[in-house]
Formats: sequence, structure tokens, C-alpha cells
Amino acid sequence: MKTYKIYLIRHGQIQGSLDGKYIGQTDEKLSEAGEKELYELKNKCTYPEIEVLFSGSLNRCLQTCDILYPDRQPIVMDGLNEFDFGEFEGQTAEKLKDDPDFIEFLEGGEEAKAPFGESNLDFVKRICETFEKIVDALMSNGITEAGIVTHGGVISTLLSIYGSPEAPASSWRIEPGRGCLLTGNTGIWSRIKKLEVMDEIPYEIRDDETGEMKIWNHYNYDSEFYKPNFNPEYDDDEDGEN
Repeated sequence: MKTYKIYLIRHGQIQGSLDGKYIGQTDEKLSEAGEKELYELKNKCTYPEIEVLFSGSLNRCLQTCDILYPDRQPIVMDGLNEFDFGEFEGQTAEKLKDDPDFIEFLEGGEEAKAPFGESNLDFVKRICETFEKIVDALMSNGITEAGIVTHGGVISTLLSIYGSPEAPASSWRIEPGRGCLLTGNTGIWSRIKKLEVMDEIPYEIRDDETGEMKIWNHYNYDSEFYKPNFNPEYDDDEDGEN
């Protein structure tokens, strides 16, 4: 039975995130520093080879695709775009703190949403339908290695739903330009819609004890509940860009 590898990659850094703004579907481009960081990561580390590339439709994702996989034309899907913060787009939590709509939004729940934005339930439904469509297509066509360039909020939510070991979205923090590897097969996917979270990418290349350069695996199996070495203090709800 074939093993399928799907790499979820967060786009590079944008200025709005650094400024603490809610940047969801606002089409902000990568910052100059964000572009530079991606090129540095690509030069110092190894991004996996893939057969096909999928991307959200916003500029920051498409720019990331161009930098990391210049030889791959991405299949662009709106369903991979970030949460729509509606009237909160471009605002900071500090500026919104006394807004009754914002206070209600922070209370959470499936129906929580910003004015003219999408609800948490609509967001989850949208990205899950898109992700399942991608996985089903890969397995139907025997394509075993694929990359998906999307957003931090999308990745953490997908991992909380489809990832094994299971963990809440708040446990999965993905830094800009980085991501993780999911693996699975048609049997498990068709039965329980789960994929195993295997590793963090890109892979560092380090000297081993013999002095040879080898790919370094970041994955941490030390704890009883093992998960990638991502910072569990997922604070992007505060800085507004997921």
C-alpha cells in the first residue's frame, strides 16, 4: 500500500502580523524581511521534493510558492485562504478591546464571527472540504508527495482535526516559512480520515559525528504524548495573523 506525504507550509512573514493586526483575507504581500527569511531558509535548509503544489490564492502564499518552489506551478484554491476577520481586518486587539462585537467574538464558539466576516464553523467547514478534496484527489491519482502553502490558522486547524497524535489547534504553532509532514495511506484515510504528523520542515543539514552533512530530523518522540517541537503557546489570536 502506498504511503502519501503531504507537506503543510506556512507562508512567509508579513508586516501586518508584526504590527499585531488581524490579517486574515486582507491580501498583504510578504514583507521585505519575510522574503529574505524565506531565501535564507531555502539556502540553509532542505525543503522536500514534491510532485504537485497547492496554494491559497492570497499574494503571501503565491510569493512563498515562487520562492520555495519556482519550478512548480501551484494549483490555487480559495478554500485554503485564512479566516475572514471581516470588520476586524487590519485592526489590533488593543484598538478593538472595547468593541462589543469584538468582545463577543473573543468568547468563541462555532457561530462566533466578526461583522461581515465568517464564523468559526464556516471557516472549519471551508478548509476541511478543501483539504479532503486535495487528499482524495492525490490518492485517486496515486500522487504520493504534495505541498500545500497556506496560513498558520489553516494549518493548526487542519492538524487538530486530521492529525495524529491528536492535539488542539492551540498546540500547533507553525512559524512563517516552516511547516510539517503528514503521512498516511488510503486504508486509514478512508476509514477514519487521519494522517500521522511525522516531522517539521524544512530540514536542517548538519554535520554528524563523522563530519558528513546529513538531514536533521526535528521530530521529538521523548514525551508520552509526542508532537513536533512547535511552541504550544499559540498566540496568533493576539497578533492577528494566523
